[in-house]
Amino acid sequence: AAQEVLFMAHHLDDQVETFLLRLLRGAGLEGLAAMPAQRPLGAGTLVRPLLSCRRAELADYARVFGLSFVEDPSNTDTRFDRNFLRAEVLPLLAGRWPGYRATIVRAGEHLGAAALQLRELAGPLPLCTTTFGDPGLELPALLAGGEESAATRLRAALALWGARAPDHAALGEFLRQLRDAGEEASPELRTADCTLRRFQGGVFRVPGGLPPTDTFDLVPGTVLEVPGVGRIALAPTAGEGIVLAAGARLEVRFRTGGEYCRARGRAAAPLKKLLQEWGVPPWWRQRLPLLYCGEELVGIADMALCESSRLGAADGADQRWILTWERPDSSLDD
Repeated sequence: AAQEVLFMAHHLDDQVETFLLRLLRGAGLEGLAAMPAQRPLGAGTLVRPLLSCRRAELADYARVFGLSFVEDPSNTDTRFDRNFLRAEVLPLLAGRWPGYRATIVRAGEHLGAAALQLRELAGPLPLCTTTFGDPGLELPALLAGGEESAATRLRAALALWGARAPDHAALGEFLRQLRDAGEEASPELRTADCTLRRFQGGVFRVPGGLPPTDTFDLVPGTVLEVPGVGRIALAPTAGEGIVLAAGARLEVRFRTGGEYCRARGRAAAPLKKLLQEWGVPPWWRQRLPLLYCGEELVGIADMALCESSRLGAADGADQRWILTWERPDSSLDD
């Protein structure tokens, strides 16, 4: 969340092991760059205060001060690559090059600096957003200048959004699909931290998690918080709005398919068609809070009211309500 800090216990040996594992997997500049001591994480910050400390130093400190810690038994299983490096390879390096940790970390820092220079040479990021606030990149500008430049821009954007880039092959295939797929196609890239998807003239980071399927009661004066959707409430209005008859019950539901709505001033139409006309990104269409009174759809998020006998005119004497919707900060997904 905003202004929150996550502290991680990564230490110097973790840094070295990660570098060597990524090197053996063929990582590029971004992948071989040293883990930063601090970086953005969503709207907060990730901090690694122990990166300059060796594992043995931390263990000694814990013993001297009587701190208890848990040793995972699987850490001795050399079938795992990291454990094999730790038990079999790094002792050999230490016998030949006692200062190997410092030199490997320095190499990672140099590679990180080179990656940063490449980003700067690629120029400013062509940032954009959807009308729902999803961060993205303008597609023509992203793809300008060849695949390597596009890959550099995409990696830089992922870093800006606090996400890790996928491997070279996955990134290259996604860029190929963005360049070659037809207008109606929606290429998608799933990384360890987020999902990217093409929509209209951009490629956007989309909300994480599954869309909701539950039904919720909505009562005036209360706020409904739905994960991945945001804060939903009823607000009084002096304009057109829903009139609540005695005993009437309002519910928030989400799309299941087949819904129809007669938006104010229009003929009845499938909700799917209306959302397409309004340019609602596909990943939001199943997250829109739909306001029902009984089995009647009376409102579509904060976007439209439906023609209904429950709709009160602006000059009416009855109390009228509209749905308000505060979407989650797009940087906090995942």
